Amino acid sequence: MTATTLTSDRLDRLTDLVERFELTTLAARLDAARQLVAEPERLTVAVLGQFKAGKSSLLNSLSGTRLLPVLAVPATAVVTSIRHADRPAATVSFGDGRRIQITDDEIADYVVEQRNPNNVRGVARVELATTGLATLPDLTFVDTPGLGSAYAHNTATSLGWLPQAGTVILAVSATQPLGAEDLELLQRLTPHTPHIVLVVTKADLVTRADLDQVLGFVAGQVGQQTGRELPVVAWSVLSDREDLRADLLAYLTDELQARHRQLAEILLDYRLRSLEADCRTYLGLALGAAEADEQARLRLTALLDAERARFPRLRAEVRTLVRQRLGGVRQNAEAEAVRVRDTITWELSTRLEAALPTWQGSLADESARFRAWLTANLQEVCSDLPLRDPAWLAAQLEPARGPLDGLAQGFAQRLGLAVQEALGIELQPPSVAAEAPAPLPPDITLNPVFDSHLELLSWLIPMRLVRPIMHRHFRRQLPWEVEKNLLRLAYASATRLGQAMDELAEAYLAAMDDQLATWDRLSRPDDGHESGVGSIRQALHALAPTPAP
Repeated sequence: MTATTLTSDRLDRLTDLVERFELTTLAARLDAARQLVAEPERLTVAVLGQFKAGKSSLLNSLSGTRLLPVLAVPATAVVTSIRHADRPAATVSFGDGRRIQITDDEIADYVVEQRNPNNVRGVARVELATTGLATLPDLTFVDTPGLGSAYAHNTATSLGWLPQAGTVILAVSATQPLGAEDLELLQRLTPHTPHIVLVVTKADLVTRADLDQVLGFVAGQVGQQTGRELPVVAWSVLSDREDLRADLLAYLTDELQARHRQLAEILLDYRLRSLEADCRTYLGLALGAAEADEQARLRLTALLDAERARFPRLRAEVRTLVRQRLGGVRQNAEAEAVRVRDTITWELSTRLEAALPTWQGSLADESARFRAWLTANLQEVCSDLPLRDPAWLAAQLEPARGPLDGLAQGFAQRLGLAVQEALGIELQPPSVAAEAPAPLPPDITLNPVFDSHLELLSWLIPMRLVRPIMHRHFRRQLPWEVEKNLLRLAYASATRLGQAMDELAEAYLAAMDDQLATWDRLSRPDDGHESGVGSIRQALHALAPTPAP
């Protein structure tokens, strides 16, 4: 039997089992495995990382293009792939199945959040082909929305896209190397791929000595926190810094491109083994329930029903946890607004003094100019504030994610203990994990500077006499406008975070509900499932571990 036939048989077997036993919790990972089989000649290289880690810039510099937008605000809004081709092309696929060809100049209209907010165009993915990747013809690179911006609305989030990741480049900035979110992401990648390389971007912004320390720190933290020894290399977008580019180029060429078929086989086997292990757990439950006597089955049913009955209390625990964390989020947002208030006020006051002498017009004209000037300048100075930085917003969710993970794992352990108590068998339930879109950065809005009825009568007011008074009003108004809008921004940030926490909590509850429903179905052999002892034993025998490739 050839390796291809064996793989096809394993995939067909898993598909049959997932459908027969309604193992819905494994569906997404099974779809990802099917995609690997459908494209055996190409290896997907997903570029992941936090917002501003330099992912799009890395891919642009690798391909020698500027196809992927790079902005000071979150740019990538949908998952975008880029690969080598003899002729350049750009294709947009929509959720309804439509596909259109676009020009390079139109790419940003579909992949940039500002031009496609909340993915209102319904884009499923954007596929780019370029002649600039001729040395890596069998690799498909995938640019994902920055974690923390999480703007892949049609693909849930970058985290929701993880099952499709083949090999992963995890980009971390040399100026902000390897935070807790990056280490958590490494843990979440484990079920999906063994092939991960950490790339320290923006390496040209630090000295060689500092860079060596950063590389050592990243490698040490990864080893300490994950127990894995992963390659860590530097990268610079500057083409003349070969000393900072050689290691990644060598890895891509010698490790991925040269071995892409072998790596694809290893990756597929890795995923199939993970799926088979979880299938064995589920089938072990089904077999235990089918072989147990009526009293044991009734005991298990009672324990699972009790867990179901706990769900309202579990939901209340989750809601209480979210409310508790939200209070701290509001305090953090308000503290951040106060921290930057004086600095922004001084900066805008300096700019205002330079602008005032150039303003000449009626009360309405100068009021409009001040409002437009204030809006533009506040937008500029606030655009990079943590209150609008998706990475900062996402970090505020982490205090809630930890306890939610704890509740979910406690829930999974209780399911395992219920089976052990009722049936006398030890099973390790698959872990329960959930994701939800991260909060979108809030907008900056301003109120009119003067009341509208004064502006309507402004033609009656002699500006030569009142201009100094009006300009003094602008100066006095500025600190108030800064404080008011910063507090409004803090409130809007906290509101977005509250919505994101609610969505995350619901995602965890839905994942736990799905897990419980699966265990409940498998524990009831008389509910119409093909769960006879012989059938289950045959399925378990078919899932016997296969030799590693």
